[in-house]
Amino acid sequence: MKRALTYLLLGLLISVLVFTVTNVNEFGDHSIGVGEHYLKEGVEEAGATNLVTNIVLDYRGYDTLGEVTVLFTATTGVAALFWKKRRENDGEE
Repeated sequence: MKRALTYLLLGLLISVLVFTVTNVNEFGDHSIGVGEHYLKEGVEEAGATNLVTNIVLDYRGYDTLGEVTVLFTATTGVAALFWKKRRENDGEE
């Protein structure tokens, strides 16, 4: 029974992967007009003259904030581990 379920799930996974690969757009073709919207309306909507800064800070601001939060949390965790290790080593000497 486990073997049959494993083969069924593996077959389903392979089917999904094949379906996904066969439906990928050609290079340069896109079905979402987000980039065109940024280029056409970006300066008027946000008022920034630098389009890259406009996209990063206005359109992608929450995403950028999330990335910074993850990096800060990871850095703080690693620093806490090193600090704890150092305090443990200082106590042994």
